[in-house]
Amino acid sequence: MARTAATSLEARDVRTWCRTRFGKEWWNVDKAIKKERMANARRALSDTNSPNSPNSPNSPNSPNSPNLPESPNSPNLPESAAAMAAALALELGPVQPSPNPLKRTYLLKMRWSYSNEQTVERVTPVDPATCIGKEATFKKIGPRERGGAGGAVYLLSTSCFTFDYEESEVEDEEDHGIYFGEHPLPGVDRFPGFVKKGDTADMLGQKLARFNLCGPLVIDEVFWAGMKPATQEAILRDSSATRVFLCDAQF
Repeated sequence: MARTAATSLEARDVRTWCRTRFGKEWWNVDKAIKKERMANARRALSDTNSPNSPNSPNSPNSPNSPNLPESPNSPNLPESAAAMAAALALELGPVQPSPNPLKRTYLLKMRWSYSNEQTVERVTPVDPATCIGKEATFKKIGPRERGGAGGAVYLLSTSCFTFDYEESEVEDEEDHGIYFGEHPLPGVDRFPGFVKKGDTADMLGQKLARFNLCGPLVIDEVFWAGMKPATQEAILRDSSATRVFLCDAQF
């Protein structure tokens, strides 16, 4: 009976330690990670050299600890396992929050059709984790289908536009070779002031990660390739875009 009670207490202390260190969903992980967390908890709770161990003479839970608060009704009463776990978690630092999930990501191909005078668009879903870094492989996870980004915000290089764009009224000294607006046709719903002279692709990416998008985001593959991996990941995880399209366009 005593052995069963001790085993139950140990399990409770281990769960309390893990809950304090990793949050209430500490158990909702891969089995190997859960097993490792519980093993670390047992080591932390049983290490006699640790000031947070109940077996240590320097532990605040030890009856001999000079730091134990005295009570006239219950002298030298050890603190609870929860308090011990909280003290250990405080020493280890705050629990790091889980990163935001990666957004749905697509390859978008846009071409102007002279035969029917409209833009032809095709999208292919890709694994967003394979779109980050210089060694990105853009792994396809579905078939290519007809369709586009819809009412998205577009960041495109003006090099994707034809001679018609070069002759249009929107070309001026403030273009900087970059189109940023709500439609991939020049002069339609552009956002002035977003692009500054001297902006690099990575600087534009950092702005996009903070920009109030609240809808799909289309990024020219040329600009995407020029962004740092951390900036690419910030767009895919932390931006306000609902979906991200990496675009190969020619109008």
